[in-house]
Order: sequence, then C-alpha cells, then structure tokens
Amino acid sequence: MPTVLQFRRGTTTQNNALTGAVGEITVDTTLDMLRLHDGSAAGGFGVAIGSKVDGSAINITASANNSTDETTYPTFVDGATGAQGIETDTGLTYNPSTGTLTSTIFAGTANAAKYADLAEMYAADESYESGTVLVLGGESEVTSCKEMGDPRVLGIVSTDPAYLMNSGLDTEHVVPVALTGRVFAKVTGKVSKGDLMVTSEVEGHAESWQKSRVYSFGYRQDMISTPSPGSILGKAVAGKDGIGEGIIEIVVGIT
Repeated sequence: MPTVLQFRRGTTTQNNALTGAVGEITVDTTLDMLRLHDGSAAGGFGVAIGSKVDGSAINITASANNSTDETTYPTFVDGATGAQGIETDTGLTYNPSTGTLTSTIFAGTANAAKYADLAEMYAADESYESGTVLVLGGESEVTSCKEMGDPRVLGIVSTDPAYLMNSGLDTEHVVPVALTGRVFAKVTGKVSKGDLMVTSEVEGHAESWQKSRVYSFGYRQDMISTPSPGSILGKAVAGKDGIGEGIIEIVVGIT
C-alpha cells in the first residue's frame, strides 16, 4: 500500500480552535474521531464511527458538567441493537447547574420525595404568598381566611410540594394549596407543639384552638368542647411563644 492519504490532524484542543473550510475533514487524535467543518463553526462537527477495523467499539470520552446554567437534551437510540440512530426530544431536558431533569410526562415509580406535602392547584382571588391559610370561597375558588375556626378551611399555600396535582390549571391567580403533609404556615398567638390549629381572624393566618377563651361579655370560661366539624386545619409541629405573628410548621390534614 504505497499511497497514503492523510487529513489535517491534531488534538481535541487544536481541533476545537480550528474553523475549517466548508467540507474540510480533520482528524481528532485525542478522541480518534473525524471532524467535518462548515467554514463557520469553530471545532466543526464530530462524525460518528461505528467501530474500529478489528470490530471492537470505539470509546468516547465524556467530561463532567454540573455547573453550566443551560438547557441540554438527553439522547436516545432508536433500536436496541444493530445500526442505531441518535435522537433527542424537546419535551425532555436537563439543566446541569440545578440538576433538574424536566419531562412533559413521566411514567414510572418514585420511591422517595425531597419535599413534604401533597398540594393541588386552585384558582385564587389573588396571588397569595407561601404560608397563607386559605378557605373555599371569595370571588374565585379560594381566598384567605378572615375568621376564627372557619369550617370552610382548605389548606395552606405550599412552597415546594412533593407532588402537585391539577398543575395545568390556567387562570389569572393560581396557587398550590397543601392539602396534607408538613408545610410552613403563618400563625398568630401562642402555640404549643401538638396543638390543633384552626383559621384565625388575622387574615391568612392560623391559630391554636385553646381550651380557654375570652368571650365578648368580658370573662373567661373553660371550654371542654372541640372545634366545630370541618374546621381543623392540622396540628402544630413546633411551638411559638408570644401573642404576635410568626411562621411554624403544621401537619395539614391530621385531626
């Protein structure tokens, strides 16, 4: 074989810095692959080769990237064996900087969740901030609570639901309402760990149901009764001192 045909060649770094002529082919000696150039893109485009002449597979060197804030697309092959085409899907993306994999629809089994509440989207009177206690009513589906022990109570505006239902709801003001699980909520008054929590007269807040309350005619009377049916929001995971406002974690949906 006296005749030798050679293309321009160099390392990956050298190839990446080269803007080749239209139709030019270069050899990447680091990755053992060909590069096809178009006259404008630095580095050209890698040309996939199926195998070495001895039939063994060609290894591709991949570098880690967990910091770049960009949208990337996982790739697939269109067959289990044999000649395979590489494909992507715009409905499946990955962002290295956040570690977020996004899919239009996921079918499978999840065995763990990072966050702690189950929430559902509702149309609201306005865009309520996280921790706001909501009841069914108002001009839309839900509104902030404004009275003590309201039996219309629904839940608390969630920050990061472990699972979000009705996510496709599209109205002017949509809020994720935690219906069960642990969620931080706005509260007022003194709270002890384990107290039953109900809606408060302080808008958007919860408060502890106390066995002793002050009535409008001016004296205290012990109360053995429990909150009215349907009015319990949940139980306090943590306590709170003082009569002012604050934020504590509540287990929603436990009575």
